[in-house]
Amino acid sequence: MEIVEKHHFTHEVETLRAGITSSVAGDIGYTLRVRPNHHRALLAITRLALKTNSERPQGSSMSIDCWFVRAKRMSPNDGMVYAIFSTYLARRNRKAEAMENAEQAAAIAPESKNVQYNVAVAYLTVKEYAKAVEHAKRAEELGHPMPGVKNKLKQLGAWKE
Repeated sequence: MEIVEKHHFTHEVETLRAGITSSVAGDIGYTLRVRPNHHRALLAITRLALKTNSERPQGSSMSIDCWFVRAKRMSPNDGMVYAIFSTYLARRNRKAEAMENAEQAAAIAPESKNVQYNVAVAYLTVKEYAKAVEHAKRAEELGHPMPGVKNKLKQLGAWKE
């Protein structure tokens, strides 16, 4: 994996600045073909899709949904894959699918602070505040260091100490 990250999934690619061996989407795609559940690459391809408002960013060999179907098939017990997909779906206003993936993520990885936090982000995005609070509190209990979701929920009056 180190070779792939050195030659394809560089900082420039991850931050969507420039492709190294092809387009940004092409280099991200190469990384995902080698390791379908590469979390940072999945995050990058979703950011690119949202930035370009495209379900299949230019240079990508697959749609975002296909990248996640593949990642789930190859790593069905990786809760972070479901969590990342849930946040993407939430931002695309695909609420039912977002919630389904968030529930799967939380069930697969109940002890992962990062999964719980990302699930909270998805629920916050689709305005399911009680569920967002539940998962944000769980992430906090597990030691997640970032209070962004908690602060947003406090602003909305949904977070009660």
